[in-house]
Amino acid sequence: RAGSGENCDNGAFGHTGHDGGSGGDGGAIRNAGTATIRNSRFTGNDGGQGGTGGNCTGTDIFSVNRSVGSGGAGGRGGAIRNDSGATLLIQHCFFAQNEGGLGGSMGTVAGNNSGANGGVGGAGGAISSDGTLTIEDTSIEANRGGKGGPATVGGSHGGNGGGMSITGGTMTIRRTGLTSNVSGNRGSGTAPNARAGQGAGMHTAVSGTIENLTAFEEEVRRGLAR
Repeated sequence: RAGSGENCDNGAFGHTGHDGGSGGDGGAIRNAGTATIRNSRFTGNDGGQGGTGGNCTGTDIFSVNRSVGSGGAGGRGGAIRNDSGATLLIQHCFFAQNEGGLGGSMGTVAGNNSGANGGVGGAGGAISSDGTLTIEDTSIEANRGGKGGPATVGGSHGGNGGGMSITGGTMTIRRTGLTSNVSGNRGSGTAPNARAGQGAGMHTAVSGTIENLTAFEEEVRRGLAR
């Protein structure tokens, strides 16, 4: 779990709590080089939870000018994170019940002070990639994007890509099945623009090749806290 943000100076005018740190990426493996993974199982892994934003709870006359820190983002890749510039080949593997990291909550604030954002839930319940990614003959089942952190102002989006989130680099996916993966829930609280994660089975923003992919009972969450 990431560290919490530093609290504000309660005796100072207009101070703000620091933001929480981001949760660690890659619950089982983080690849920053060149790797091949074959005939392996990844179950029950989680990205790191984002840190809580710093508090600001002064009681003096300046307290209305204070605000708290935002929550840190949840860690990407509940099972595997493939970094930008890295190369990863996955063959004949099984991924189940992995989850992106939980977004951190905003800090605590006193009186009529400003709120803050909750941390975004970790993307890629099973796999997150910004590098070169090839997946073949693999099953990705019942994984989940991270839930957004509680907030009153904004942020706290659920994590994209319950099964996979591919936001950079390139992808090649062949003969692979996506089953019962779920995008991340939005965070609780009153944040008006918080949304659930997108792309239950796979969320991608890159060009690539997809051949003989099956997707069954994937679920994009509604825009409600749960």
